[in-house]
Amino acid sequence: MPTVIKTSEDRPAGTKTHHQPDGTFVNPWPSFKSGDASFLRVLWNWERERSKPPPESERLAVRKPDFEKIQQFYHGKIQGNFLLTWIGHAAMLITVPRMHILFDPCLSDRCSPSQLVGPKRITPPACQIEDLPPVDVVVISHNHYDHLDKNTILALAKSPQTYFFVPLGCKKWFTDLEIKNVVECDWWDEYKYTVERDIETSVSVAATPCQHFSGRSLWDRNHTLWASWVLVSKNAKFFFGGDTGLRTVPENFEGDLATLPTCPAFNEIGEKYGPFNLSAIPIGAYSPRWFMSRVHCDPSDAVLVHKMVKSQKSVGMHFGTFILTDEPVNEPPKKLKEEAKAAGLAEDEFITIEIGESIVV
Repeated sequence: MPTVIKTSEDRPAGTKTHHQPDGTFVNPWPSFKSGDASFLRVLWNWERERSKPPPESERLAVRKPDFEKIQQFYHGKIQGNFLLTWIGHAAMLITVPRMHILFDPCLSDRCSPSQLVGPKRITPPACQIEDLPPVDVVVISHNHYDHLDKNTILALAKSPQTYFFVPLGCKKWFTDLEIKNVVECDWWDEYKYTVERDIETSVSVAATPCQHFSGRSLWDRNHTLWASWVLVSKNAKFFFGGDTGLRTVPENFEGDLATLPTCPAFNEIGEKYGPFNLSAIPIGAYSPRWFMSRVHCDPSDAVLVHKMVKSQKSVGMHFGTFILTDEPVNEPPKKLKEEAKAAGLAEDEFITIEIGESIVV
């Protein structure tokens, strides 16, 4: 069986400014200004459900993952630090020699409490859980339905050796489903996960801050924490942005975005763990900015996050799968290319890939 050992020291309670006395959580920075998002979110999802799906010509390309290549990398027959495969939306499979780590898998048709109503996929996942190689570690950024999917988790939990790393407060959701091997993390908690096969392989998994919120109903808003994540292997580091905003853009704002406060956590992550060999950063579900900016990056914000965490190469995610907001489904990768160029990034420094595609770093 794998072993999991906590390697970080507990932080003093006075430094945990994201904890509230009533047990809920907050974004403790000037970059986050709250609004009546719970009510607005309901209206927005209703509006999205009414909208027509885009024509096939505007949808993202989907390919079957190259599982032979993934297994060759797993067995050390292809050189590199990480092999990343985009399963769709925020679901990322990271392979290191002798280990597979899956982030935010949501493979159901709808990201909703019910598979009868709610936002429906406009592009299929690259594969199903049964198609994947055995997954050692599953990492969850927060409990929204497009990141924590019951059907997908139950399929993954059939393996008794799979470990689940989740933000503070999320463990009960798993134990209520009789799922074991759940490691619950506050921001800056770090664990070493080790598995012995023909060789011993270890990775460090650390929960890091991001600017978002949580809830699976109208009555549990921010009862559980949200997180970005850091994965450290023997020779390299990977950053998973989860679901995050960077700053709050006021309605009808026409000033310089640089004057608005940005979430300082990403600089802290870059200082503590950077530079990162590879990152997955959200670039979609951002329009309109007056509503979404506080919790969802647009491509210009994503480029700033890339710089702040000191990422050497980043892949865009969290777009092209569900219609969650107003921007055209194929707009995020186009805008990312423009923003990356404007920021002076190298052409291949911050990219998007096809659903099902793999890259090696």
